[in-house]
Amino acid sequence: MVVEMAAVPVVDADLGDIAKFLTLSFGGSELHYRQLFSYWWESNSSWHGGLPKGWVIKSQDNDIIAFTANIPFAYVINGQAGKCFVTGYTCVDENWRGHKLSKKIGSAFLGQDDADLLIGTDSTPTAYQLWLGLGMRPLKRNWREKSCKVLGGADHLLDARRSYSRLLGPTLGGPGRAVVALAKMSSPALSRALTAREILSFEVPGSERIETFRAERSSTTYAVRDRETLDWMYFGCDYVRENRAVFAAFDGGSIIGYLAVKRIMNSFYLLECRCENSDPEIARVLIWAARDHAESRGISFINVWRYAPMIAGAIPRICATTYGSIHMMTYCYRSNRGPIDEDKWESTPGDGDLSVS
Repeated sequence: MVVEMAAVPVVDADLGDIAKFLTLSFGGSELHYRQLFSYWWESNSSWHGGLPKGWVIKSQDNDIIAFTANIPFAYVINGQAGKCFVTGYTCVDENWRGHKLSKKIGSAFLGQDDADLLIGTDSTPTAYQLWLGLGMRPLKRNWREKSCKVLGGADHLLDARRSYSRLLGPTLGGPGRAVVALAKMSSPALSRALTAREILSFEVPGSERIETFRAERSSTTYAVRDRETLDWMYFGCDYVRENRAVFAAFDGGSIIGYLAVKRIMNSFYLLECRCENSDPEIARVLIWAARDHAESRGISFINVWRYAPMIAGAIPRICATTYGSIHMMTYCYRSNRGPIDEDKWESTPGDGDLSVS
């Protein structure tokens, strides 16, 4: 008799086997995934013991053959506090593909009755089609049209490797280096004495006001970013501390904005930036601090998606190029709160699981 395989909630006894399973699908070490598990759940102030950590499907031999994670975030949805869950590391054993296990594991994620908002990403075309096929709605954001590279130091890397030549195109030779030189000399024109520096914790003067910072002043749907959440997201485990850099802007010693980037291979990617009054002047100071940090690490560019007018207004034309623009993930979602005004959703390139993986 064939036993029907169903998606069941993850229990702690599964975690070691899940870690081993993920190494087969995504590479990395079992220790890496065990660290992520602790980070996603036990260290996460939005998680509590009654929430599922994810779902697995097991074979008749009790081997894990499918998995998806369930990571909670506090959200404001249409102006009201709500619960959001994002999925991550959804995968099916290659020997079991074609058995509709991805639909089963995806349906388990979407079947959470107490979720106000569920978010998936197009980490791969197959994953994105899975979520759309299960009824999630695409959040349409054209990252490519709004993407740019903020030029910084390490201009010797522009033609040092063939991959850079492909990335930047054949026209970025001598003229390209001249543009980089101009960008390096430029600096923000400020109307007040603002400073910015890298931080290793959000325990700084004025941190009680961080939750009021925005990239878009009129947004009514957005992820909650208070001090506790930000300390968890960006400093909650060794892995994220090693692959993130966070900068804070100060006025009179009090924080008035922050910016976070993630290192992927030899590039930095803007995850999010929020400032007091959605002020592009503050955002510019932060972007310049991140650019200088990139230079100190031998990185030529910061990939920026101008997802809000504040970000677009912060970057002078001379200091950015659209050469080699990269299509970033977009999102799909299911709202159990009714329709969401997508034009007032402050969605960032680092939303979903990208910021915590």
